[in-house]
Amino acid sequence: MKLKVAIPIASLVLCMACNAGNEKTVTPSEPVEPVQKKDTTPTCYQYASPTDTITLKLVAIGEAITGTLVYQLSGKDKNTGTVQGKMNGDILVAKYTFNSEGMSSTREVAFKRTNGNFVEGYGEVNVENNDVRFKDINNLQFNEAFRLVPITCQ
Repeated sequence: MKLKVAIPIASLVLCMACNAGNEKTVTPSEPVEPVQKKDTTPTCYQYASPTDTITLKLVAIGEAITGTLVYQLSGKDKNTGTVQGKMNGDILVAKYTFNSEGMSSTREVAFKRTNGNFVEGYGEVNVENNDVRFKDINNLQFNEAFRLVPITCQ
């Protein structure tokens, strides 16, 4: 009985020993970029007063930034939607697709990052096919009164 078990084990050890010297090391001709882990941890910002709230939730994946933006301003209809854009220096420029009064609309938004906060930019716009875009990103005015500060995401 011991011989029946010993022969297959010996054969296995012999095969492994024969293949041990046949390992090949492959060296790529060009350096391989390491795969970067995509960080999908959201960061959230909010402006809040007794009558108004603006909440911005962002997720950065590489250069792309996506998230949600909600405006609850006194005397205006609530706007809830998504943002898709990227950072242009210290300014987030994004397409805001939102719902208000049962209608879906899009417009360009811009937020300047300063000292860990975001401040929304305003300026002249062009309207084409219900798409609202800034005429010149470089001429935006940023309203410091509505500073969105970091908050814990919910």
